[in-house]
Amino acid sequence: MSQLQRLCVLGLLLLAIYTLPAHAQQLKVSGTVLRPDKKTPLAGAGVIRLSTSTGTLTDEAGRFTLLVKPNDSILVRAVGFRPVVYQVKPELGTTQQLLFVLQEEVQQIREVEVSTAPLLVKRPEEQLKPAIKPPPPVPARPPTLVFNPVSYFSKEGKQRRKLRKYLTKEEEKRQRQEVERLLQEQEEAKQNYNRFFKDNTGYQ
Repeated sequence: MSQLQRLCVLGLLLLAIYTLPAHAQQLKVSGTVLRPDKKTPLAGAGVIRLSTSTGTLTDEAGRFTLLVKPNDSILVRAVGFRPVVYQVKPELGTTQQLLFVLQEEVQQIREVEVSTAPLLVKRPEEQLKPAIKPPPPVPARPPTLVFNPVSYFSKEGKQRRKLRKYLTKEEEKRQRQEVERLLQEQEEAKQNYNRFFKDNTGYQ
């Protein structure tokens, strides 16, 4: 055997010696993930190797296969279920069969109280006051009757005096009604404005 052949054989032996422990440390883990009834498989569950953050997903039958190292930790989780962590046993040269049953994660929902109380708005420091309609223009006063001494004591003069008194009373009555109407509108506007405020002093 030539020297070159000896070197090749020696190199192959050294390579086999260094690679054999690495292959021997790999473990094949297989298993099934089930729902809480222990009968229904859980598809799409994640099986993750925590040391490398690599993993796989379960198939439709809930089965999975993963290569790990001894004493590695496996995380099994799924949406809506409590996660499970499992530490691999150092059994070299064998395929470990595992079975995981995930329990549903119950989330408590807080009760919500519905109140029918009216919404009270605190009055700001500066608030626009409701606009009050300006009073309508006062119509022109009735024409003043010209005094005529000749016809003052006549029948026509008496009728004119009665007419003038009547027109004067009607004008005073109309003005009083107009003032009362304006005061009533102002009071209603004040009440409508204050009902939105807690202290009821919004409109001054």
